[in-house]
Amino acid sequence: MKIMVIYDSTFGNTKTIADTIAKELGNDVQALSVSDLKENSLDGIEFLVVGSPIIAWKPSERMGMFTVATSCGWRRCASRSKLCVRP
Repeated sequence: MKIMVIYDSTFGNTKTIADTIAKELGNDVQALSVSDLKENSLDGIEFLVVGSPIIAWKPSERMGMFTVATSCGWRRCASRSKLCVRP
């Protein structure tokens, strides 16, 4: 299973947690900043872990833009097998 951890981090705390989660999930799991994502970064990903700082009870602006760009919300996606995150 191809897994990726995507995070945004203001002061480094979320990055530290994302790196730890990636390490615990296995050697081939990558933690990548949402700022470093490229158009094909999610190709083949079967399981996605997303981490963000919370600002005024919402994810960071960058993470919000990412979740909107992936066209999901706090709901089941059209496939009903994937749980997506809310912007």
